[in-house]
Amino acid sequence: MRTCRFCTKEIHDAAIACKHCGRTLLPMPAAAPRTAGIIWGPMLLVGGVLLAAFIGTLYFSNDDQRYRQFDARRTAWHRQCDVYAGKATGANPDARACAEDRSAIMAYAKQQGW
Repeated sequence: MRTCRFCTKEIHDAAIACKHCGRTLLPMPAAAPRTAGIIWGPMLLVGGVLLAAFIGTLYFSNDDQRYRQFDARRTAWHRQCDVYAGKATGANPDARACAEDRSAIMAYAKQQGW
């Protein structure tokens, strides 16, 4: 004997329909097995957030800001002093100032490890 899943009365094991409620007792479909696959949506979201945090940390770090300031100073030096590159400084005060400024810029870069 088994129990009808609709009316919970006892029926024969071989019964096709319940004699109490009249419902057809078809076998219940088996639940599809759940696979342990990777859920890509949340994984990509978490990966994107971590990547954005990493890039933000690099962009807003003090070292990056110092380098940007150094790069602006170096670019300004090149605009002003490239005309004196490879020439003797001699008595030209502008050329001498450029050579001293270049030494200061290079010393700062070495101090920072760039």
